[in-house]
Amino acid sequence: MQVWDDRQLLRQYVRGSSEEAFAVLVHRHINKVYSVALRQVRDPHQAQEITKAVFVVLARKARALLKHTSLSGWLFETARLTSITLLRSEIRRSRRQQEAQMQTSLNPSEADAWKQIAPMLDSAIADLGAKDREAIVLRFFDGKSMKEVGLALDASEEAAKKRVNRALEKLRLFFPGAASPRLPPSLP
Repeated sequence: MQVWDDRQLLRQYVRGSSEEAFAVLVHRHINKVYSVALRQVRDPHQAQEITKAVFVVLARKARALLKHTSLSGWLFETARLTSITLLRSEIRRSRRQQEAQMQTSLNPSEADAWKQIAPMLDSAIADLGAKDREAIVLRFFDGKSMKEVGLALDASEEAAKKRVNRALEKLRLFFPGAASPRLPPSLP
């Protein structure tokens, strides 16, 4: 039986969509990718998810990786970066949950108002124009700063603030019965 190196297996996968060649690559590198992920996130389940994601990326980028010098190095770096991305998103999610929880516990009357309007919020946001909708989603659902919203909308931070404020006013008009409810700093 011929033992092929990573580049030959990758070439075989790219040219012939050889699942067998890809399976050999996965088998050869799965422990390394998993251990890199596990060292970063310290959670076996998350490390498994990261490992799967890394090999999905490998399958998508296989053609471009034929020119890469070392598949091992690329897999290491991709596992590390994917782990860091997951950790950052977990931190942001946790912060949003904490902010929402604090908002609810500090303002029970606002929490009651929020319970009334929450079911209609998606419809109200959907009725906004595309740019306004994107600004609201970036700011409150993704928890982006105004500067980040501006960058995403290809506008200045000041323009992003104005767009978000105008969109909030439009949302307030959508809820005439609610005495001008404030959206929480970021939505859960």
